Amino acid sequence: MRPSTRVVIPHRGTDHDKTRLPGMLGREGRALLSATMLRRVASACRAAAQDVLVISPDPNLRRLAQELGVGFVLQRGLGMNEALVHAREMALADGVQRLAVVSADLPEVLPADIGALLEAGSGSASSVVIAPDRAGDGTNALVLHPPVAIPFRFG
Repeated sequence: MRPSTRVVIPHRGTDHDKTRLPGMLGREGRALLSATMLRRVASACRAAAQDVLVISPDPNLRRLAQELGVGFVLQRGLGMNEALVHAREMALADGVQRLAVVSADLPEVLPADIGALLEAGSGSASSVVIAPDRAGDGTNALVLHPPVAIPFRFG
């Protein structure tokens, strides 16, 4: 029997996203870019997994998540680690055995990428799968089996 898996997409909210681009894009442009990338990531995740949700302090993302056919959770507290601890607590309460975290800003992600991420380590009783960013100093995605395999230390 395959372990139950939940994919979580943490998102800071469109008002706080892409802050390095203010000279190139205004507030509306950054919000549109952020929403477009979230659409792409959520669609790729939804194609590879049944249980997908966005967690964010921005209640305005609820409607977009519903349009994309994924769940939405209004996070407690601020910061990515706090969001992921909240998502992990919910996953454990729901009996989820594997927790995947996928960055909301991966413009080139494909469903096959998410499928490969979820497949990696699936034959083990416990595993941690890390998809580093291109520079090798950040994490684009993470899969924890069980969800408490390691603490979150983003940032």
